[in-house]
Formats: sequence, C-alpha cells, structure tokens
Amino acid sequence: MLDPCDPMRTPRAICSGGIDYSEGGQGYPMSIDGFVINPDKYLTPTFRISPFESMDVAVNRHVPTSDVLLKYLWTRFGGYRVFVRSSGRSAIAAALRCLNLRRTDCVTILTTSRNFYVSSCVTKAIEQFCLWSRELEGNTKALLVNHEFGVPFEELSDVRRYGIPIIEDCAHAFLSQNRERSVGSTGEFVVLSFPKFFPIQMGGALLVRDDYDVVVPNDVDVPNEQYIAAVVGRYLPHVEQWAAQRRANYRYLEGIFGEAGYVTRFKLEDSYVPGVFMFRVPLGVSAQGVKEGLQKNGVEASVFYREDSVFVPVHHRLTAGVMDYFLAVVKAKAAEGRP
Repeated sequence: MLDPCDPMRTPRAICSGGIDYSEGGQGYPMSIDGFVINPDKYLTPTFRISPFESMDVAVNRHVPTSDVLLKYLWTRFGGYRVFVRSSGRSAIAAALRCLNLRRTDCVTILTTSRNFYVSSCVTKAIEQFCLWSRELEGNTKALLVNHEFGVPFEELSDVRRYGIPIIEDCAHAFLSQNRERSVGSTGEFVVLSFPKFFPIQMGGALLVRDDYDVVVPNDVDVPNEQYIAAVVGRYLPHVEQWAAQRRANYRYLEGIFGEAGYVTRFKLEDSYVPGVFMFRVPLGVSAQGVKEGLQKNGVEASVFYREDSVFVPVHHRLTAGVMDYFLAVVKAKAAEGRP
C-alpha cells in the first residue's frame, strides 16, 4: 500500500496537514456537503456543456447508417439546402466563404444579450476572411446573428431591413424559438452544431436558402458524413424529451443557485431550450476564480466577460445530484479568502 506521505508519490506531500495533489500545489482534497472538492487530477469527474460522455465512443461506434437526419433537416428547414459539416465552426467558415468577402469588409455580430462577449470560435472564423464588429459599419457586408446560449434573438425579422445577408448561428439553439417563430427561417444561412445538443464529438450543418445561389464545398468525406448522420439520426426521436429535461434542469439550477444568493442571467421562456445555465456572482467574488474552480473540479465553465457571470452545463443527462455538485464547487470557491 502506498504511503500518502511518501515523497516519491508527490513532491508536495505535506504529512502534517494533508496532501496537496492538485496541479501547481494549490488546494487540498476535501469533502463538502458529501462531495469531494479538489480531488487528485486523475480522479476528477468530467461534466461538459455537450451531453457527450466518454462511454459514448463505444455506443456511437455501432450505430447503423441512416438518412433520418437529412430527412429531418429537409422537413424542418423547408426552403433550405442542407450541407453536413465537420463542425459548427466549419459551417460558419463555409457561409463566409460563400459571401466572397474582401479583407477590408466587415461582418457585424448581433447577440441576444448585446454583451461584449462573443465566442472566439466565431471571431476567429470571421478573421480568416475579413474584419468583424459589434456595430453596423459602413463596410458591413453581412450580419451574424448569434442566438446566444439557446436564448434566441427576439427582433430577428427586423434585421432584414438592412438588406444584407444574414448568418444565423444556432449552435446552442437547435430547438429554441423566439416569440415571432423566426429562428432558423430568417437568414440566408443557418449554422448548426450537433455536439452542443447530441452526444457526439463532431458534426454540424450549414443550411443555405434555396434562392441563394452559391456553391458550398464539402469538408467531410462520405464515411464521416455517414457517421455524423447516423449518430445524430439515432437520437432525433428523443429531442423533445431532451428539450423538456433541459428546461427542467435550468429551473432546478435556478432554484438552488437562487437560494444560495446567485441571480440567473437569462430568463427562461417556454419556447427557449437552454444551452447553458448562467448565473451572476455576488459582489466581492471573482467570476474568473469561480470559473477556474469549476474547471479544476471537472465542470466545463466560462465567464461571460464584462459581466460578473459564469456559465455551466445544463444538458439533459445531468441529475439533481450532479447539479448540486456544481453549486457545492461554486460555494467552496466563493468562500476562499472570505473572513
């Protein structure tokens, strides 16, 4: 049996007060509310924003080929051509390539919250082709409307008045709808990202309006397209149930975080299907510190920059106990440094 104080096990063994197994030597394993916080890095759980779990690699391997996904997309998004892509980022890049933008052109990004934050996945994709801005500029040649974290852009039809192409980023909004029911039917292009909603490691789609005459080159070969279509198609019969579970999980998180003094950033409407749960941290608590604490304890998280807000997973596979764990980690991190 290994001696936990054996210096061969860790150069940071502290025999008198416990053992610091964490990378960088910060934080001891401890039990809080029945959960182990700051475990050994090899014993850390993993909770992603995607519902993908490690065991899915074996399940997805044996899914038979199917055309269910393509038929679903053709039916649901009537009036659009469907192109399966390797990822949502690839779909954005393909849409931008179709627009024949010059380096001095600009894509204006509109988001639900109007917050400064935009995923670097989006901005880096645009920077391959041209400039980007959060404002309508004189050189704006296209609009990218981000249905942020599954919270849809409500004034979408009004954006048509600018008379320039629209790319709808529905990466987190596979099933979300706004009040005017215009999500996924307004843009010349619609971008989907399958891992945000399905337990799969790759795949997206670019939908192109039928009357928009462009050529979209493929970035996946036939075997990869068949794999994406088969795995996503296998799970399509469950999407409404999963959507309902996401809403239920959001409300559960809203309840337990609210009781602990954390305010929800986005109000959940009945037609919304959330991609994450976002909460504001109290005054005096570092949002960056909370994010790092969550990540260190196996919870995918990030900061909604320029706001004291953090977001965590909300997908259908989370149980109440797992969501209680999220809160326990946040409370432990928030308590650090307080008197």
